Parts: sequence; C-alpha cells; structure tokens
Amino acid sequence: MKEKLMILLFLLIGITSYQDTMTAYAQTMAEDFEYIIGTGNEEGNDNHEKYCTITGYKGTQRDIVIPDEIEGKDRIYIDIDHLEGKNKQVRSIHLSKNVCGIDGEPYPDMDEDIDWSDEGVIGFSYYGYHKHPDLKKITVDEENPNFMSEDGVLYSKDKTILYRIPSLKKGKFIVPVSVKNVKSFPENSRISDFTIGKNVKLIEFYILGYHKYLKRIRVEKGNKYFVMKDGVLYADHMKTIAGTIHLKGTYRMPSTVKYVWYSAFAGNDKLEKVILSDHMKYLTSGDFANCKNLKEIKLGKNIYGIYEDAFYNTKIRTLILPPKTNVINLSGNPIKELRTPNKKLRFEDEDGDFISATSKKGKRYAKRHGLKKLTFI
Repeated sequence: MKEKLMILLFLLIGITSYQDTMTAYAQTMAEDFEYIIGTGNEEGNDNHEKYCTITGYKGTQRDIVIPDEIEGKDRIYIDIDHLEGKNKQVRSIHLSKNVCGIDGEPYPDMDEDIDWSDEGVIGFSYYGYHKHPDLKKITVDEENPNFMSEDGVLYSKDKTILYRIPSLKKGKFIVPVSVKNVKSFPENSRISDFTIGKNVKLIEFYILGYHKYLKRIRVEKGNKYFVMKDGVLYADHMKTIAGTIHLKGTYRMPSTVKYVWYSAFAGNDKLEKVILSDHMKYLTSGDFANCKNLKEIKLGKNIYGIYEDAFYNTKIRTLILPPKTNVINLSGNPIKELRTPNKKLRFEDEDGDFISATSKKGKRYAKRHGLKKLTFI
C-alpha cells in the first residue's frame, strides 16, 4: 500500500512539474513575439482593441506555440509566415484556443461573406511560397472554435476551408470532401499528386508551374467547377485557365477560353509554341514568364493589350499583333521586333502613361526596352 502511494505521489509531482514547464514555456514564447494591440486597421472596426495581432517572432524555437493571451488580450491574430524568427527551420506550429484569425483573413468582427457562385472561382495566394521549408505539422488546441488540424493540415473548424498544407507533406494528397475553399497550396510543398475534392469551389494557390515536386493534378469525379485536361486546370466551364503543369511542345487553347489567371503558364520550360483563343482580350503580367523555350505565340484576333513581363525569360523575339491590339508594355518582355497593322499602337510606360508608338517619346521608350524594329503591315 505504501509503495502504491509513493508511486502516485511521484506521478502527481511529475504532472505538476510538466504543467509548470509548459506554462513557463508559453510565457517565454509570448515574450519572443512581436505584436501590436489592435488590428492595425482601426477604421470602421469598433472592436479592434480586443485583439492582439502577432506581426513577427524573435525567438529560436523550432516548435512554436502561440500563447492563449498577450497583455491580457485573448483574441489572437497571426500571419503564419511571419513566425519564421531567427531559426529558419521551424518544424511545427501550435495554435492556442484563442487564435481567431490567420494570414490576411478578415477579423471575426469584420467578416466578409464569400460569394459561392455556381462557377469555379480562382484566387491568387500571396502566401504561396511559405517561409517554412521544414514545417511538418500545424496543430490546434481542441478548444479552439475557429480552426482544427488533421494529419498536420490546418482547416477551419467545420472543415470547409483548407488553410495550410505543411511544406514537408509528401506524396499524394486528396482534398477532403467537406472542403469548399482551398486557401493555399505552397510552392515548396513536397506533394507530388494533388486531387481537388469534388466540392471545391474556390482555389487560391501560387503559380502551379513553379511547384517543382508536383507531377500530377486531378479533379475528383463529380466536381462541377473545375476540369483538369492535358496538364491544364480549367474553371468556369472551360472559360478560364487557372494553372498549368508540365506542358510540352505546342499548346492550342480551346476556343471557349476567355481568361488566363495570373501567371497561369509560368514555369513550363518545355513549352515551345502557344495558339491563343480568339476570345482572349489581354495578356497580364507574368502569364508566360520563365517558359524558357517558348519561341512562338499566335495571338487571338481580339487581344487588346499585352502587359509587362507577359513573356519574361522566354525566347519570343518577334511578335505579330492583330489589328485590335492597341496597347503593349515592353517592360520585362524580350521582344526585338513588333509587326502590327495598327498605326495607333500605344506603349504603356513606367508611370502607367500611354504614349504613341510613333512619337519621339514612344521611340525613346522602345529603344530603352530593346525593341529594334517596329513594322506596320
């Protein structure tokens, strides 16, 4: 009996010591955070003083624990990428029960409704290249009413939003059937086979062509918002190209396509020729950036404008413009010769001003950006 009591006493001492250690650890961690009291955007938000917004991390821990409160504020808002700290090898992040917002999401008192349309919706994630290449898992306190974690992946509490996939997640990943919104798919993720769940309506990701480990994207049967075909992810009933991977040789765009999402073709270094849809109206910044072997592009007849860096780091040197092309920005575009039937062609300069291609200012602009020849055909 005496031996049992001694064992029980030691266990109680051990549990108490562990709890004290964890409390001290959390307090120490709290001192290592950079933060502001409030939201940083007080205008129109009467509740901003209820929050502590974590803006940085000064510590060296590889396993970061977000405290329950800081300076008495128990509504904690964080930007996960700002938790890199002095140690560049963060391997885990634990969200306390009072973390109520992350990564640029609206504060709970300023909620913005997402319009879940019947079409596929695409968004560009500025959190695409995560700063935690060794991140294995994100965990969440069970009492947190806003977030949950499963297999190290961060979701909303109701599991309709996928917020973060850790960079060291490898192999195949299937988005759960409950998820409607994929907020981020990191460029430095080790995932090689990614399946978009059948109920996903909204995808926000970084440029697919820059995911060096990604070999395959699938769209689960029954998803009516997205289509994956021959390395191209389409949305909105094939009207929008959301992203591309591993394109080779010649790509002919379907006639249904009207829009290309930001940098959708970027990084396809085996792509050589592209034929655009006649429904396309413009090419935006970075659309074909770093397609290192792209030599030729046939523009659709309704292309109105071509903007900076559309052909950055490609082999396109001669560009034939259709009659409706009225504006081109030569910055970041390696074009040496332009051919156009439009004598009213304008350049967009560094200040966003439009200048006639045939004016003295236009000629100086062309020379400054390496254009050798402008031919009217």
